[in-house]
Amino acid sequence: MAGLDPYLGEVKALFDLRAPTYDSSDKSAHFHHNHADRLVYHSDIQSGQDILDLCCGTGLAARSAHRSAHKSAHRSAHVSAHKSAHSSPTTNATKSGNASGKSDANTSGYTSGNKEGGGNVEQVVGFNKVEKATKNAVKSTRVFGLDLSGKMIEEAAKAAENEGWKDAKSRFLVCDVASLSAEWLAEKGLPVAFDRILCASAFVYIRDPPAAMRKWAKLLKPNGCLCISGFAKEFQVVSRCLNLAAEACGIQAPYPNQHTGDTRTCLSLIEDCGLSVRRIVWEDQEHLPLTFTPEQAVKMFQKMIEHPITARWAGCLSESQISLLFETFKALVEKLSVEGPKGSKVLVNDRSTVYFVARRKPDIKYVAAEGAKEDAKGTKEDPKDTKEDAKSTKEDAKSTKEDTKSTGEDRADAKGTKEDASSAKSSKEDASSAKSTKEDVKEDPKAAGHGYTVVYGNDGVARVSSGSTFEAMCSYSRAVVVGDEVYVSGTTGYDYTKMEIHATPERQTEQCFRNISSALDACGSSIDLVFRIRIHLAHAMDFPKIAPIVGKWMKKARPANTTVVSQLVAPEMRVEIEVTAKKAKAPFT
Repeated sequence: MAGLDPYLGEVKALFDLRAPTYDSSDKSAHFHHNHADRLVYHSDIQSGQDILDLCCGTGLAARSAHRSAHKSAHRSAHVSAHKSAHSSPTTNATKSGNASGKSDANTSGYTSGNKEGGGNVEQVVGFNKVEKATKNAVKSTRVFGLDLSGKMIEEAAKAAENEGWKDAKSRFLVCDVASLSAEWLAEKGLPVAFDRILCASAFVYIRDPPAAMRKWAKLLKPNGCLCISGFAKEFQVVSRCLNLAAEACGIQAPYPNQHTGDTRTCLSLIEDCGLSVRRIVWEDQEHLPLTFTPEQAVKMFQKMIEHPITARWAGCLSESQISLLFETFKALVEKLSVEGPKGSKVLVNDRSTVYFVARRKPDIKYVAAEGAKEDAKGTKEDPKDTKEDAKSTKEDAKSTKEDTKSTGEDRADAKGTKEDASSAKSSKEDASSAKSTKEDVKEDPKAAGHGYTVVYGNDGVARVSSGSTFEAMCSYSRAVVVGDEVYVSGTTGYDYTKMEIHATPERQTEQCFRNISSALDACGSSIDLVFRIRIHLAHAMDFPKIAPIVGKWMKKARPANTTVVSQLVAPEMRVEIEVTAKKAKAPFT
């Protein structure tokens, strides 16, 4: 690790400094523990898996995964023993008592009896059998942790030892995970492919996440998963203000770049790495403050400058730069503050943490280092499979030989004539299908002017698409025209021409109605013909802010209205609106 560049050197020094208190006296220790446990929960850890924890720190996620695998093994062993007891022949001594009137638990592995001191009947599973099966399953589970900080690795190893890790196969090593490779893993005697690769909150310190994730994706076994956590754009909003202030002053931002700020960013990141989405979950960190007053934010400025994460960065700034930064910071806090419930100005803190699980696609090449030690579980070739492959190859060769022998020129000519006739018939059907498709799908100039494509189905339904990637992914339409009614899907406040969304609910609501109006116009309807509206708000406190805007747009239509508070799919979304309207005329004509 001697050749670290300045950035990595700073990160290493920072976490070397924080290592002794990271798990205990550090004020954010509770957050770190909870964050690691939730990542492991969403990762679906099972016994017998090979697990790699990247940027492992003190091994919180690795240790949590180890415990989760142990619980999984214990449950499986318990269920297996329970089934075995009921499916295997049970001795008379077990059912009705043996000669001495005692049940033989070691014979059946399962017995029933009254709990001493109570009237409840409990099931007692053969303890030794379950414990043995559990230990065997746990032994087949291997957990590894990698981190840039040697001090963090030392703390991780100590904590693992205190928790009873006795398996020498599971260990912690110092490594720059952004440049991780199968060759390096093989050199260190580690597996070169894993069932689960985890990366908790330190993922934000990776400078080029897509490049790093592409490397990690190649280290996944078939159906293996990459499990990563990150934060919303406005997570720790005061820190974000400091970042924005630094950028406005032409100073390098003190905090790492944000790569997981919203669902759209996460999806893009996963797709860029050639992985498929398994799940994306947003969770609210309720122990964090929901709002800050401008006064509180300004007081936090000095604390942030002195914090270990930013102290080294601030130490490189001159007094004039610090002064300029502070004034810019105050102005930004004032600008971003909104009216709170009691009329006071507040800075809204998005406490959302995102956990996303991405699965390896079949077309990603399985990487194994040349000359690497193949581990028995993940990379060693199964002798049985090899034998079957050889047998299959032999049979294929025999079949080819027989086919060649039995095939004559006359037979080939006859077969070729039959195939030509079949091909001609197929070409005719394809031409007919192409003609049908051309009739079913067409673009109307009016609809195209709004950026919409119209598909006319044989069922008499016109489906309108805006070309959104979400519409393609979820197989839904922006609007559907059935008879003389137009149904517009739930619409958020994104400005799709710029792919931007404003932070305030008022601006988002205006944009929602602009998007809806555009879709209705393209369908031969209008905003004044809406007769049903449903509004989903992320926060009840936003209702007074958006109500006048809804009233303005719906003044002529006066539709039936339902407004509810819902958990929207991304933290930056404050409102989502869907409408149903009447047609003014035949659509797209």
